[in-house]
Amino acid sequence: MFEAPQIIQQGNNYRVQHGTDAGLFVQFYYEAVKDEEASLKEGRPIFLDKEFIKIIPVGDKNTVVCEPVTEDHRMRWPQQYSAFQRQQYQPQEGTPIDQWPPLTKSQVMTFKTANVHTVEQLANVSDSNLLNLGMGARDLREKAIAYLKNAQGSAPALAMQQQLNDAFKQIEALKNQLAGFDEPKKRGPKPKIKEVENEDAA
Repeated sequence: MFEAPQIIQQGNNYRVQHGTDAGLFVQFYYEAVKDEEASLKEGRPIFLDKEFIKIIPVGDKNTVVCEPVTEDHRMRWPQQYSAFQRQQYQPQEGTPIDQWPPLTKSQVMTFKTANVHTVEQLANVSDSNLLNLGMGARDLREKAIAYLKNAQGSAPALAMQQQLNDAFKQIEALKNQLAGFDEPKKRGPKPKIKEVENEDAA
């Protein structure tokens, strides 16, 4: 299930990664584990909630790895682990398949049943597991690969366009501010001067 290991740096720490994680469905959960020492001491079964991780190759319904969580797991999948700690849905990194136009609703449901939740995971389904995804899976996998390749190539242009849009908005905001300074202030009516009667004339 794992490919040749690679050393990945995260800040000041290093970890070993076995190939790409896009081909894996990952989920953290709690498992009740019997505490043998406490059970013997108390004379009754004592269980503790231990952190476990479930790792499934996408598209494979028969291979499931469940094991206690290690620090390497937490560093390798920080987003899923953070969501697990907050008791929230653990998102899979990538573009959700239900947001990808080529798929029908029935195909989305079929893929999710096979633990394929993102376009990245679909692009990494092995040949042996394509049969679990139904008819046309091979063609859809090729479309997913092409989609990701095109998206990666257009990313710099999209980033540049976003920067230009932000710069244009800032220029417009400055223009509006300067226009407010240039507007002449409206003057009110001149105050009326009352004539003081000459008492001597009276």
